[in-house]
Amino acid sequence: MVFRPGENSSAAKPIIEERVKVAINPKYPEQTVMIGTTLTEGGRNKLCALLQRNLDIFAWKPADMTGVPRHIAEHRLNVREGCSPVRQKKREQATDTNQAIQEEVEKLVGAGIMREVHYRDWLSNPVMVKKHDGSWRMCVDFKDLNKACPKDGYPLSKIDWKMESLCGFPFKCFLDTYKGYHQIQMTTKDED
Repeated sequence: MVFRPGENSSAAKPIIEERVKVAINPKYPEQTVMIGTTLTEGGRNKLCALLQRNLDIFAWKPADMTGVPRHIAEHRLNVREGCSPVRQKKREQATDTNQAIQEEVEKLVGAGIMREVHYRDWLSNPVMVKKHDGSWRMCVDFKDLNKACPKDGYPLSKIDWKMESLCGFPFKCFLDTYKGYHQIQMTTKDED
């Protein structure tokens, strides 16, 4: 969202910038980057060339994800004392949804992101969400686990102001990690 100079973000009407989808890796043409059309054609070509020269630094499939090393960060489940684990009853899925779940699980197991657990304290169902392109995103229904964990109050401070402060810069880059949810490992004690 771009705001007009001098306007307050709460009162401003957003200017919607046109964007172009560009496939930079011929091996994965379905994976695209969005480039704003305010960049000149020459600028877009230079940006695409830069990205193509550095294809090796991007994760194109789950097996490419190296993750964040444990000594830098790991995720810990902060379950309140006295909370009993909840095992959700298995939900029936439609055939196409079940197939999508199976494919995603196979990818994640193959990449070492997911593994079979034999002693399950908490059991949550997968929830498949249809993306705008017709493919599926696998989520997990963690509502019971979320209820057992205290809420962290870390809002993004002054996000409107931070977005507005970018107004004078000719280039803005917003990055989204590929399957970023899987990049930080669980602590060893919380893995099972």
